[in-house]
Parts: sequence; C-alpha cells; structure tokens
Amino acid sequence: IVSKLSNCTFLKLNSEGDLAEEIGLTNIGSIRGAAAKPSDGIIYATVFGGSSTQLLRIDSETGSAYELIELKVDNIRAIAFDLNDDLYGVQYSTGDLYMINLERGGLTLVGNTGIDRITGMAVNPIDGQLWATPTTDAVYKIDKSNGDATLVGSPGFAQTTSLSFDSQGKLFGLSGFAGSKVTEMILINTETGIAKLVGSTGYKYVIGLISRGELPVGIGNEVAAIVPSDYKLHQNFPNPFNPTTNIKYDLPEESRVVLKVFNLLGQEVRTLANEKQSAGFKTEVWDGKDNFGNNVGSGIYIYKLNAGTKNHSRKMVLLK
Repeated sequence: IVSKLSNCTFLKLNSEGDLAEEIGLTNIGSIRGAAAKPSDGIIYATVFGGSSTQLLRIDSETGSAYELIELKVDNIRAIAFDLNDDLYGVQYSTGDLYMINLERGGLTLVGNTGIDRITGMAVNPIDGQLWATPTTDAVYKIDKSNGDATLVGSPGFAQTTSLSFDSQGKLFGLSGFAGSKVTEMILINTETGIAKLVGSTGYKYVIGLISRGELPVGIGNEVAAIVPSDYKLHQNFPNPFNPTTNIKYDLPEESRVVLKVFNLLGQEVRTLANEKQSAGFKTEVWDGKDNFGNNVGSGIYIYKLNAGTKNHSRKMVLLK
C-alpha cells in the first residue's frame, strides 16, 4: 500500500520486491497498517485520526476500501492476526498491545510492550510467535499473553515500517519511509534479527506488507495450480453494499454450480451462475439487479450455492 494523505494505492509485489502491478486506489488516505485474516484472506487496515482509529476492509482484487468499525483508541497503526483469527493491535505512542473484537470494535488490553512507535507486526505461521518492529532499527518478539517484548536484533535498515511472514516462516519487511527514499523489501533472519536486501519496490511511502503465502515465487517461475480443499461459500464483499458486491466461493473439483440470490420470501431474484465450472477459487459479481435487469430495493437478501453435493447459503444487505 502506497500511503498518501489523500488516496492510498494498493500494490502487488513479487517475491523479489519489485513492483508487479498496481491493483487500484483504496479511496482512503493515510493508511498505516494492514493484515490478512488467515481463515478467509480478507485484508484489514488501520487509519488513525483524532481520538480513535478506523479499521478498514480492502478488496484485494480492486484495492477499494471502506470503513468497517471505529476503535476507541487513537493511533493504532500496526495490526496482526493470530493463527486462530484473533486480531492484535498496538498503540503507536504508548506501546500498549490490544486484542480487537472484529464484531463490535471492542478492545481488550493485553499489556504494555515497553516499545513506542511500533509500525509493523506479524505472526509466524509456523509457531504462532508475534513479532514487531518500531521505527528504530530493531525487531522484537512479543508475548501475546502479557505484551512483554524481547529484542531479537537489529536488521540494519532504518525505518522498517511493516512485517509479514510467508507460509514457510520467512520474515519480510519494508524499509524506508523518508520523503526522498524509495521503499525496499528486506528479508530478516529470525535467529539474529539481521536483514538483507531483497529488492526495491520502486515507490516511496510503501506501508502495510501482506504475504499471500501460497505462492512464494519470483518473476518467470512456473507454479502449479492451487485448488481449495473443500467447497466453501464466503461472505460477500463489501457488505453492506451499493450497488455491486463480490461473492466468492471455492470448488475443490470440477462441479456443476448453481448460484442464486433470493429475497426473504424465498423468491428467486437473480441467477448468477448455472453451469459446470473447473476447480478453483471463484468470484461472481451481483449488481443489485434481478433476472430482468431491474434494480431491486434495499434490504436483506440470501445467496445460495449448490455445488457437488454441498448446499451453502449466506445473508447480504443492499443499502441505497
């Protein structure tokens, strides 16, 4: 994420640190931290201002973001998900570590890290250890039960703004947030804390590094197709929405797929898919129209997926 006061840009980087492509504008300014939820890959981000912090959701396909909840603590920048989807956040100036309730926006104080100006946090998927880095040249392990911090070492790069582990337990960071400095990707040794340069992003003010984890590849590498392990229907995004929303679902094998939208009376509103589809991660877009091209009204709708021998359904809200 290229952080700007007016509008941040969502980027996709390859494993060499070089810019692969611009995904799109978030339409939100001053984003300061980001993390992906392990169970569904949904990306969350923080924007601080005044006496509170806004928690956002970002669409990884378009880069667009919208405000989700308000956290009643100011200046929470770094956030990180635990392996069980628990979300941690740390207050920038005090070093207080919190657990964040995604449903209500509530905060539970875990403890004080003793470190101010923390800008990056990440959880190692191998052992569940929480790591953090401040704007100074240092990297720490954080005890998730009480917030106690243990210094691991000095990366040797100034202003490390973000941390992210890949699926193999390799720790990456972004270094450089000065006005004239292009941000670089670094690889940090988890035994010593010492880092080495991976590559330049080609952009200034890049912050909020997130690793997909499944495909740690460089340019030109061939990779085998990855398919889901089970049938799954995800919550639509955004939700509530107006006028369009994305509906994602997983197919572990080639299947006959029927995806339909119904109103609360059980009446069919729209058929989004009715065909045989190959295995993979799928997305359908509903534009808030019925089968005849008419715009439907605000309200709660049910979307149902029939695929293989599985039937799934979820609710979504259209607001106008």
